[in-house]
Parts: sequence; structure tokens; C-alpha cells
Amino acid sequence: MDIWEANNDAAALTPHPCTTTEQTRCTGSDCARNTGLCDGDGCDFNSFRLGDKTFLGKGLTVDTSKPFTVVTQFLTNDNTTSGSLSEIRRIYVQGGKVIQNSAVNIPGVDAVNSITDKFCAQQKTAFGDTNYFAQKGGLKQLGSAFE
Repeated sequence: MDIWEANNDAAALTPHPCTTTEQTRCTGSDCARNTGLCDGDGCDFNSFRLGDKTFLGKGLTVDTSKPFTVVTQFLTNDNTTSGSLSEIRRIYVQGGKVIQNSAVNIPGVDAVNSITDKFCAQQKTAFGDTNYFAQKGGLKQLGSAFE
């Protein structure tokens, strides 16, 4: 789980499900990107890549020249701690103001602002990528590993 891959101009939140749910040392073909134990590409939410060029950066909606807090929420299908992971949301807090994540603005993907299995499937299709995320079990599998 890449919780915060960022610089002054872009940030990505990227879940990477694996077929195993515990810490595992891979060997040989189990280490291969995407075809091994884990989804090496993941399903990223990167506002810039998803069509919002004005969201994160110096002087933008989330102004990277000033302090801010990043909040990542993991939601389950039944809103309990024992449900299956079904959504990952990201919000920002800056200057006492809560800033919702940007909405997707690319053809073929709903204008959502969070990661769900549906978003991941649409994103993979829109970018012409193989959906290893779904093949490795998606958010439900990632939630099992978190458990």
C-alpha cells in the first residue's frame, strides 16, 4: 500500500493487493511484477494524471508551499471494522479548511474522488492497462491483508 507518493506537484495513493495476506518473502517467479504474488502497478489515484492539473501544487487548491495534513480513510462495505474494504478516500486539511479530493476528469471514468473496485476497473480500461488489481483480489483482498 503506497499511502503517500508525492512531490510538490503531484501525489498518488496506490493500493497493491497481493494473493497472500501476510508478510511474505518472494522467490523466483513469485517476485515477478504483476504476474507474481502482488499487483505491481496497483490502482493509483493521482489527481494530475486523472485530469485535474490545478489540484496540488504551489498556489493551487492544495498549496504545497504551505503546511497541510493528509487524511486517508478506509471504508468497509457495511461501515464496521469487520466488513470488507470497499473504498479508500483521501481528504486534505489546510489553513483550517477541509479540502475534498479532486474528481476524476478523463473520458471513460466516472467523476469520482475515491478508490473503489469500479473506479479501478474503469481506470485500467481508460488507460489500456491489464487489471492485475482485480486479478489479485482488489480492495477486498487488500483489506484481508490489513486485517
